Amino acid sequence: MARKIFLSYLYLIIAIFLWATIEIAMKSIQDNTSPILINFLRFFIGGISLLVYRISTRKSQSLIYLIKTFPKSYIIASFFGLTLGMTLFAYGTSMTESYLAAAIISSNPLMISTYMILFKGEKRSLNKIFGIILGFFGMIMIITEFKFKDFLQMENLLGNILVFIGTALWCIDLVIGKILLEKAKENEEIAKVTSLDFNIVTFLTSSIFMIPFLFFPGEFSTLLNHTWDTWLILLYLGIFATGISYFLFFKGISKMEASKGINIVYLKPIFATILSFIIFDTNPSIFFYIGCAIEILALIIISYEKIDGKS
Repeated sequence: MARKIFLSYLYLIIAIFLWATIEIAMKSIQDNTSPILINFLRFFIGGISLLVYRISTRKSQSLIYLIKTFPKSYIIASFFGLTLGMTLFAYGTSMTESYLAAAIISSNPLMISTYMILFKGEKRSLNKIFGIILGFFGMIMIITEFKFKDFLQMENLLGNILVFIGTALWCIDLVIGKILLEKAKENEEIAKVTSLDFNIVTFLTSSIFMIPFLFFPGEFSTLLNHTWDTWLILLYLGIFATGISYFLFFKGISKMEASKGINIVYLKPIFATILSFIIFDTNPSIFFYIGCAIEILALIIISYEKIDGKS
């Protein structure tokens, strides 16, 4: 049991680290491509790479079963969570600072925990609620250093709003995926379905939904004129930051309560800040160290549960 929990957290931490690179990667190519193309290629490349792996395992029956049995689930998750949510997020990121976008999307544990409590009846506890709020506070400290006026500056405001709406919609995909995987544990027939199957179907379905956007003026010509370095970053976003990271995220969260596992996302700003130190040679402030300590404390509090009156 302890080994399974350790592996779950390991999968989640790797996934969050890969997610922490997304805003930096997107910002690095935003002058050479468009938010629409970034979003389409992320999920198309991610979906195809996972599909090739699934076919190589010769276990595609579960994929077919999911497509036939749960069209409502994956269509809603694909359309609202990935097509609308991530497209708005991509546009918002291009219109604001990357650290502000990272701060907003890292608040998704609050959204997901609220979704799960309201619509799934997941149990709530004082530890869990306090840990979620504390983790959010630590994340805001790391990203903003309490310079909240940056969020409200007119040049960033519209982008921040789009990132927030996109994040709220993206959480729909995560919640539906979590609920579907919980059903897989309870039903022998549904147990054939894995997080890999869910990600393949939602990624490729969202890519289909995004095809009409490619006919917007200039989009297709931009696609044909991508440079090799832009394609390398797009391949990274698709295979690693999308395909592999989502697979690991759902694999990890499937073995624990969503409101516990999802709070690992609070580590994202820590990873993002460390990456900025390495890439941009920036120096950490005192807020970074205090925020890291708060994040770790929050995760410990959230993970703490009383069993038969004992900790």
